Amino acid sequence: MSQEVEPYRSAHQGPFTSAPFNPAPQPEPNPARMRKRIDFMASHMFSQLKEHEAAQKRTAVVYEELLCLLEEAVVTFQQSFLNRNVPVGNIYSRIDADRSVGILHVLWHTISFVCRNNTRPMALRRNGREPLFSGRIVALLGDYQDQVSHHEVEDYPDILDSEIASLYIPASPTQPAVMRFNQTKEELFFHQDEAAQQFLLKLLEAVCGGGYFHETAYE
Repeated sequence: MSQEVEPYRSAHQGPFTSAPFNPAPQPEPNPARMRKRIDFMASHMFSQLKEHEAAQKRTAVVYEELLCLLEEAVVTFQQSFLNRNVPVGNIYSRIDADRSVGILHVLWHTISFVCRNNTRPMALRRNGREPLFSGRIVALLGDYQDQVSHHEVEDYPDILDSEIASLYIPASPTQPAVMRFNQTKEELFFHQDEAAQQFLLKLLEAVCGGGYFHETAYE
């Protein structure tokens, strides 16, 4: 399940504080004080908004590159299995109409790529380091379209039960993209120009390079 999201301040901003609780009688409302404090909050939110918009643009570029690579991966897998006399009808990719979901199926493995829910400023929580403000591409094990048919809500948090890893793309193109594996929390860093290909290859190595055990119980 996803962790609770906490609001945070950008690195260039000071701590976000509220007035201490004071049970004593308060003075009459001060319009100047109201304007000053609300303007302070509006300035903070505007900074987050601009960073969010920049991160969204970078994320859209990387995600479109990823979707284009799915067909290339299909063709390469098909050629490799044809050389081994294996039927390739069960190797394909599928992209939904609005290009927000991409699905890659290789024999018995299915990976879905989702670029949804980037609708508000959010950051990657990082222990001991500043949160990384970014957009997010999620890789899920299984067919996303089949999974959402069993959920009332299409996006987070339930779908994250099937997360393999996510790719976080910062607003600045000079900052590396961060791939974080869901189970191990291992982080890999890629230049944004090669992030889509590296993300895809690392996922394929993790999924197709592994396997499944026989079930020990049936639910």
